[in-house]
Amino acid sequence: MNAVEVIIKKRDKLELSREEIEFFINGLSSKQIP
Repeated sequence: MNAVEVIIKKRDKLELSREEIEFFINGLSSKQIP
């Protein structure tokens, strides 16, 4: 899983899984995702 896949899925109005949301939030808060 990567940030781009999560953003594309959300852009396409698809539902994000709990794991995808956690991955994205954790990546942003730890600055692993710029």
